Amino acid sequence: MVAACTLGTLVGLCAMAPASAQATVELKVGEREAFVREPLLVEVHVVDFDECEQPTFPDVPDCTVVPLGGGLDSRQSYMVQGRFAEYHSRIYRFELTPHKAGELRIPPVTVAVDGKALQTRAVRLPVRASDADELLAVEISCPRERIYVGQRVRLIMTIWVKPALAFGRRLSGNQMMEFFERSDFGPFPTRVTVGEREWEAADGTKQLYYTYESVADYVPDRPGRLTFDELSVGMSYPVRFGRTIFGDPQVADQRRLRARPKVAVTEVLPLPSAGRPPSFAGAVGTYDLTVTAKPTTVRVGDPIELTIEIRGTGPIEILPAPALTTNSLLTESFRVPRETLAGEVDGNRKRFTQIVRAKRADVTELPPLEYAYFDPDSSSYEIARSDAIPLRVTAAESLAVADLADIVTAPQVEQGRDLRPLDGLRDNERSAAALLTRRHSVRSSQVVAVTLAPPAVFLMVWGGMAYVQSRSGDVGRRRRQGALFNARRRLAQTRHAPARARAREVEAALAGYLADRCNAPPARLTGRAAIDFLTERAVNPETRQRWADVLARCEQASFGGVDADADAIADAARECLVRLERERL
Repeated sequence: MVAACTLGTLVGLCAMAPASAQATVELKVGEREAFVREPLLVEVHVVDFDECEQPTFPDVPDCTVVPLGGGLDSRQSYMVQGRFAEYHSRIYRFELTPHKAGELRIPPVTVAVDGKALQTRAVRLPVRASDADELLAVEISCPRERIYVGQRVRLIMTIWVKPALAFGRRLSGNQMMEFFERSDFGPFPTRVTVGEREWEAADGTKQLYYTYESVADYVPDRPGRLTFDELSVGMSYPVRFGRTIFGDPQVADQRRLRARPKVAVTEVLPLPSAGRPPSFAGAVGTYDLTVTAKPTTVRVGDPIELTIEIRGTGPIEILPAPALTTNSLLTESFRVPRETLAGEVDGNRKRFTQIVRAKRADVTELPPLEYAYFDPDSSSYEIARSDAIPLRVTAAESLAVADLADIVTAPQVEQGRDLRPLDGLRDNERSAAALLTRRHSVRSSQVVAVTLAPPAVFLMVWGGMAYVQSRSGDVGRRRRQGALFNARRRLAQTRHAPARARAREVEAALAGYLADRCNAPPARLTGRAAIDFLTERAVNPETRQRWADVLARCEQASFGGVDADADAIADAARECLVRLERERL
């Protein structure tokens, strides 16, 4: 079948070769009608050209036009009457979203091709009122009606999907999840929880919907109404089903839906300026502060390492460092660096370290440190304080009693021994004349070893490889014998991988199994090529269908907007391997 299609394509290209010298442009619309607020895919096809510029889509009344990247090129070469010719085409894609019902009028699109301005035909489409809100909806809920900038809140995004019916039978929640397109979920993770809930319509009727919930901890960074304009959920909603040659249902028609979230009314307030402490650095939440210092017995100017630990309920990851230089009690008696501290997060706490040095010998303690924060529950600024830490500071030129004890108990050095500190470069010869006059004798055995060792090693390696090849036998037979084992091992190794990566590995394991069974490269037996191969080898139709279903689920999991059940896909792949192991290929 593939060969016949290829031959037919070449014949068609040859037949059109005399007429293909003239470049042509054409506007293609995949649908016969459009819906309000539903994206419509429109393509501009440019055929048989040398140079072509990106077209600018004209303004369409009551419609939003979004270009979908650059052009997609396709080149095919063929021979016509002994002469070489090339067929070159390019497709530019645009997404049109009408805003009101009626008629969508798409004016001609001008394309600069080979120095000429070519135009497509004008197109008119009927636009119907959309029932997309009844099929797909997104809501974002917040537990508070008023929050502050920098306050961490937990948001819940709920995607509502009306179950599609295939020959009177409702698709499951996991099946409907496979029709999600790659979407921008903003701060929400793509892993969702699937459930079922009733949706109450305006007329009071209730209907079952599938829900897909995702939870995110969100920290607003600007005041105003809480919105998520960048977030959208896309779905290729199935509206019509047919049957495969095996009698199983398959999607025959889809509608491209895109929903933006309805956000619960939540106002983000700026932090008040009244009562703001000078040391406030932007922390929002509730916090407490603990400080430790070491050592606590020092000389004037010796480093004292402070460990500052802050615990709280706010966003610990972005918690600012304490402003130590604003503490007058600290800077009066200690030298404090002014660089910004880098913290270390550990659960619900953040740890900072700083080195300070006492200025005078009369310092008796490290004063309490302060950390100012804004409490959103009380709508007021608060200050967390640590305890004072006693210190023992001596003058730099005097010795403490403990220092004298250390000197008395230190091990005695030998009389006359040089006490200069070693720097790692002692006893090295530095005279150029001495270095040049040094000679190292070379023995004849060393020359023989250096001369004969490389050929001997080469012969040993070559002989070992020849021995292994002679014992290996038929490579194809070994691949066939280890096909099932290798595929199962590959599936087992991806047990802890992310769902999308695991789905790609499942597809690769299936392709590798077929390649090993037939002693062929895996790239020739991926995707649709694997199904065609199983059909040519007269494999059981049920096994072929199961194989095709696994590949489809892998593709959905790899490129969909939400994660699928990777464990279920891997189990289905293992079942396919077992069934195919009984077949003769």
